[in-house]
Amino acid sequence: MVEGAAATGGPHTLWKALFRARHLPEISDKAGTAWNMVFGRATATVPQERRGSPRTQVSCAARLRTSFGAREGTLSDLSISGARFHSFDLPKEGSTALLEWETHDAMCRVVWARNGVCGLLFDRPIPRHVVDQSAPPSPSTEPPAEVGKIPLGQRSSLRAGLIRNPGND
Repeated sequence: MVEGAAATGGPHTLWKALFRARHLPEISDKAGTAWNMVFGRATATVPQERRGSPRTQVSCAARLRTSFGAREGTLSDLSISGARFHSFDLPKEGSTALLEWETHDAMCRVVWARNGVCGLLFDRPIPRHVVDQSAPPSPSTEPPAEVGKIPLGQRSSLRAGLIRNPGND
């Protein structure tokens, strides 16, 4: 089979025949077959985000309670479906826990744990306003006052009226 393919179709046909002869699966993508991927004619694709909801950066104290005790730590990000918890003593993957932060709590499961950090998946999604409340306030977009533009020695009209008429009661 291999000799006949090489004789009739050239070297490319030989490689395809070898793939089939060894029962290697041909992998397809938008650009073509595995043959194209081997010889550089395929295009790379960026993997899609695995999370179903976007994470919001937070920085707040938190407590993770399991049946074996409570662990103190901090949250570094939060979404309606999960969170990232930092602590020195983490529970094992698959553990069920209660995450408490600020005035909120949620039942969750430890999805992964390594190097003092673990990923938590909430049993039920938390409301979006809870995530927004936990996020630090965004910086003001209004520019600060310029010192050169502040008039010196002038009183506001309200304050000036109060000073001139102290006995309005």
